[in-house]
Amino acid sequence: MTYYIAMKTIDAVIQGLDETKAVIIVSDQYEEISDALLHRLGRGTTKLKGKGGYSDEDTEVIYAVVTRLEVTKLKSIVFNIDHNA
Repeated sequence: MTYYIAMKTIDAVIQGLDETKAVIIVSDQYEEISDALLHRLGRGTTKLKGKGGYSDEDTEVIYAVVTRLEVTKLKSIVFNIDHNA
């Protein structure tokens, strides 16, 4: 646990707290997730067309950019809507 905390602290110092992260979310509930990210996190999203590499099925993909500090909140929002995303 101490090692984990030390690594996270070093990571924050090196990368900075305001650095952004690009996230890709694959879910059948992409409309609800995209709407929640806009209204609850204040972040716009880009919806992309995707195709499953194994299934070859068409799918929607959400692309969003958030700060490092928003990643945990984003995960919570997404998993509350679709735990399999």
